[in-house]
Amino acid sequence: MFMALAGGVWWLNRPTEPVARPAAVAEAPGYRAVSVGGINYEYVTAAADPKKISLIGNFDQPAASADLATASGCAAGVNGGFYGQDGQPLGWWEANGQVYKNYTHNNLLNGYAGVNEAGSLVIGSGEPRGKWRWGLQSGPLLVQDGKALALVMAADKPARRSVLAKTRPGTGELIMIFGDRSALDGPVLAELPMIIEAIGRQEGWQITEAINLDGGTAAAFYSPEVKIPEVVAVGSWICAGN
Repeated sequence: MFMALAGGVWWLNRPTEPVARPAAVAEAPGYRAVSVGGINYEYVTAAADPKKISLIGNFDQPAASADLATASGCAAGVNGGFYGQDGQPLGWWEANGQVYKNYTHNNLLNGYAGVNEAGSLVIGSGEPRGKWRWGLQSGPLLVQDGKALALVMAADKPARRSVLAKTRPGTGELIMIFGDRSALDGPVLAELPMIIEAIGRQEGWQITEAINLDGGTAAAFYSPEVKIPEVVAVGSWICAGN
């Protein structure tokens, strides 16, 4: 789990031993490799129709992400945004017509993602406006208007990363990136925009926007091919329905 503060990132409950991925890329369906700056990473992805994406809270009585996915009929899913030591979301969080927490200014959580009333996936910066089916504050923004953003981080450590991206013409992509030797290792945040850009080229996507979600031990991914569990509870779950 992360606790995000304006001045940087505080790590909580990070295990001392890395969690190994079960098989090499060639032997594991769904796993792909990408190299950026001479460093090799692996990643997994799942497409998500915005009209079929929902946001599920996991704050008060945390359940395993696999159980959330099964109970909610998710074809795929990824963890949501950051939460604090009290288990509550850090920043705006809204679902099912209820605002759980309002937007708060935070230098790290400088963006938001959600599906608006019209059923379109929106990833943007600043305070969200309008009506939403669901939405959450997270960050930092990685890609905006089709351009990878330069990030300068006060505190930056390697960890696996979860990302929500929007591709032209509006499809969502759930992405997890991690090291080629450990499922908990991965890039520093400053490298993430370039990695997302490289993944987009490799997959043939036109990524218009992308935002970082919670990562490290609180990151989880679920698809028909790949299931990567969290180490500590996810704060919320982005569910892509059938």
